[in-house]
Amino acid sequence: MNSLRHPGRRAFLGFLGALMGAPGAVRASIPTFADDRERWLREWADRPRIPVREAEDPLTDVLLKHSVEERPLSLFYFGGSHPGRLRQFSPDLVFRHERGHHTYVSGFCHLEEAPRILRLDRIGLA
Repeated sequence: MNSLRHPGRRAFLGFLGALMGAPGAVRASIPTFADDRERWLREWADRPRIPVREAEDPLTDVLLKHSVEERPLSLFYFGGSHPGRLRQFSPDLVFRHERGHHTYVSGFCHLEEAPRILRLDRIGLA
């Protein structure tokens, strides 16, 4: 029996071809982790941001002062593409999401030369 005439085998080969990026394979029909992550990031970014105006903890207080004074600070970020590396970061907004438990800071990362959002519980001051 020709294995390509067997419907189950043909479906499996089409699925395998799509995973491997074979020419003519239909990749759009198979959701990927990257698609799910991208959708989640868009939904997260679209949530309303509630600015933090005052703080009881020293880290948030330092970030708020630097954002008001528009000056960079040195910090270690234990996440992202360079975990634990020393960064120069210019904060512009400390915020929370209405349903979230974490506090974040947005600003410009001079190491990455790009805007970034950092989670405060992953930051250590230098």
